Amino acid sequence: MVKRNAPPEVSSWVEWRGGRRVAVCRAEGASPAANVSWLITGNATTKTSESDGLITMETTVELPTPEQAQNISCTVTHPYWDEPHVIRPDFSPRQAMSQNRTAVYATIAISVVFCLAMLVLGIKKVTHLRMNQNSSKSPSVEEVEEVEPYESYVQRVNSIYNSSRDLFA
Repeated sequence: MVKRNAPPEVSSWVEWRGGRRVAVCRAEGASPAANVSWLITGNATTKTSESDGLITMETTVELPTPEQAQNISCTVTHPYWDEPHVIRPDFSPRQAMSQNRTAVYATIAISVVFCLAMLVLGIKKVTHLRMNQNSSKSPSVEEVEEVEPYESYVQRVNSIYNSSRDLFA
């Protein structure tokens, strides 16, 4: 078996994992394995994987504050290189906002569902109250004044004249 020397492709970024901000440094496709370290104090976690004789190292470190994300760097050494490669994680406010976007969307969705539920319940309540009002009212009966036939005749005759003086003039 022939061993080959292959330098790694190095990348680094900041992301959210499990609600925590972590910096990730990856040295991918190296032979032999690259050495990856952080220039920050903290508990670093390293994962190693191998594919076709090429080794990938991924090291993560938790960043409790946003300032730490701005002031860290990752050092990668490999026998193929004369000097270590020092890179800073790619961190942009847009990336941080995209991570928070999920929480914002979830909050908006819950609020909209709550408002719609309240609207539906309000409409049902108003409809229910109106139905109860309508059923409690008895059908209205028009009151008809009973009038003697003579009285109605006199009223008609009297309605022609403005006053009794007009009758005798």
